[in-house]
Amino acid sequence: MNTFIFIFYFYFFLISFVGYSFAFSNLININSKTLNNGLISFLGFFIITLFSYITIIFTKHGFLHNSILHFFGIFLFFIYIIKKIISKTFLINLLKISLLVFIGLFISKTNDDFPYYHLPFTMILVENKIQLGLGNLNTAYNHISSLFFLNSTLYMPFIKHYSFNFINIYFLIFINLYFYYELVKKKISKIDFNFYINLLFFILVNVAFSRIAEYGTDLQGQFLAIILLIELSKKILNSKNSIYKNDSLIVLIILIFYLISLKILFFVYLIFPIIIFYYSKSKLLLLKNNLIFSSLFFIFLFFSLFLVHNVINSGCLIYGFKFLCFGGDKIFWGIPPEEMMERRIWIETWAKAGASPNYRIENVEFYLSNFHWVGNWFKMHFLTKISDFILILFIIIFITFLIFFSFNKKNNEKVNYKFYIIYLVILALFLIWFINHPTIRYGGYIIISALFFFPAANFFVIFFEFNRDVKKKLNILIIITFFIFNFKNLTRIVDEFKRNDFYKFTNFPFYSSETDKYRKYYTASGHLLYMADGTAGNYCWALPTPCGYIDNNIKSREIFNYIFYYRD
Repeated sequence: MNTFIFIFYFYFFLISFVGYSFAFSNLININSKTLNNGLISFLGFFIITLFSYITIIFTKHGFLHNSILHFFGIFLFFIYIIKKIISKTFLINLLKISLLVFIGLFISKTNDDFPYYHLPFTMILVENKIQLGLGNLNTAYNHISSLFFLNSTLYMPFIKHYSFNFINIYFLIFINLYFYYELVKKKISKIDFNFYINLLFFILVNVAFSRIAEYGTDLQGQFLAIILLIELSKKILNSKNSIYKNDSLIVLIILIFYLISLKILFFVYLIFPIIIFYYSKSKLLLLKNNLIFSSLFFIFLFFSLFLVHNVINSGCLIYGFKFLCFGGDKIFWGIPPEEMMERRIWIETWAKAGASPNYRIENVEFYLSNFHWVGNWFKMHFLTKISDFILILFIIIFITFLIFFSFNKKNNEKVNYKFYIIYLVILALFLIWFINHPTIRYGGYIIISALFFFPAANFFVIFFEFNRDVKKKLNILIIITFFIFNFKNLTRIVDEFKRNDFYKFTNFPFYSSETDKYRKYYTASGHLLYMADGTAGNYCWALPTPCGYIDNNIKSREIFNYIFYYRD
């Protein structure tokens, strides 16, 4: 019975997201018949998150709210099928890809941050309308992500919070749809740079990121960043021969702002629309286009609400930047500046391998200054995680080389000098990443892979001649890739049934979750809070909310029926 519920809701929500994606694209006059439908599919995340930002101000995201939201999405889905805006071909491909990666959804252990603050924060949205100053209950609640607001709309009868990992698979499905339209759907008369760069990233996404539990709030954004890099290279390399469609530019700008709302460190990707605009042949025509202004309204509303929710939680427009915070004297629920800076230093120290749950460098100030951290980072992070990832990249490049290599006459194509512009952008992103947050999960996967994949794809174009076996070779690689994805997940699932700890599969297909051991705490104003008192790390999991790390300094007050949490 649980498995049936699991599968039913998985496709129920998927259909709803697709319905909203095409409805929103139609609303802003995006031509879905000429644009990559995988790209369009991501728009559902944007518009449902926007609804979530708005409605949580007035009501909790319980069964009633979410039922109305998603049944309307189902209605939109069938309307656009009838109108033939959603094609049968798209539906068949969506179903095929969803079945190919579906096994990845069966997990008994979630990522480490899920019970700590991802799930508890989402449950607060499910059980309460917006509450202010939540960052005072748990420091991690200050790190706002659109993913939490999106997940809160998936809380439905029977499935409850066990649907909160569905979004990870949806990201994987949609990026595979994007690759499908770039690799398989297009008629191949010539193997170009776009073909190889899509192929390399397709293999990477499905082979290296097969474990859905590891996504957290990091990999979803990096999937979007992959698409942005590919689209950027497409625009720059073809700027003389083709006009970049305004529809594509609009969708990319929307996805850039959505990317930033997933994790604020992706704000550096704001440079992409500037570069694309620079290489646009008809800049004035582009500015006059009605598409730009109709979509800018939604982008402005979305990002404004994202900033508002940051202020609601922490008193900061962007948590971690002192000049963007209003804590202390300006907003009574705001996080004190000194506490915020301590948190920022802790995250930077952790990212530079100077801290972990078990240890911390003694002289933090010295360690972070003048690149003193590089030696320890190289030993603790590069040699243990990044080097393994680079090995995977080389294996992917080597296998692709072997499959597509032929002794035919080499192409006469020369290196397009604009390739170096793209590579300079990648190098700039790498330097920003390395100097500020050089841990691979904080944007490192996409940047490091781009450093190797882009030269490899450029090399393949110059030295590999097109031949009639390209489609056959492509199909072989696709089959191998999905075989590896499913084999790795099947092996993992078998191992998770054999575990003897808390995370053993005992309620398949639902992941392990501690939800019943807690203590109660009442503020002086009589507001009830909860603290975890369990065995799985004393995390809140899906306990009654608001749940956090409570002490006697927590105060509360109610103003206009909204609860504020603050400290003396």
